[in-house]
Amino acid sequence: MLSQVPYVLSFATPRRSRRLTLGDTLVEFHQLKGTLFFGYTLVEGLNIADPEKALLDQLYLIARGCPKDRFRANMVAFVFLATLGSIVVMAAGGAVSPSTMALAWKLTPGVLLGFVAGSYLRGRLAPQAFDTVVLAYLALVGVLGMASVIL
Repeated sequence: MLSQVPYVLSFATPRRSRRLTLGDTLVEFHQLKGTLFFGYTLVEGLNIADPEKALLDQLYLIARGCPKDRFRANMVAFVFLATLGSIVVMAAGGAVSPSTMALAWKLTPGVLLGFVAGSYLRGRLAPQAFDTVVLAYLALVGVLGMASVIL
């Protein structure tokens, strides 16, 4: 999943569809029928889709003509944000140990480096070569993470 960079973010809305450009990112708002606007949790004034609903919305948008690469990019963005949010909530609730948070903090530079390198290499390598590089990098980050726990 790290091989997909979200250049387009798609949001479901009961309002009229529209597009915005924020920096290098295209933001699209896709209108859903009122009867399809369910499965969201209100978080700080924003309706955040439940994971199952986000998948259903994306499948619906693909059926309506949204390209598959946008589906992948949106799912990567969703999973990243959902994971980040869940870590914050679990840490605040004491469900994540300090040692786990320390490990996550140690791995953060590797994740950021992977994102930057992946963004750079994505269009410069053949898809199969890119996938191989990504898998090798993920293996390296995993080994380093395990080594930091053991040592």
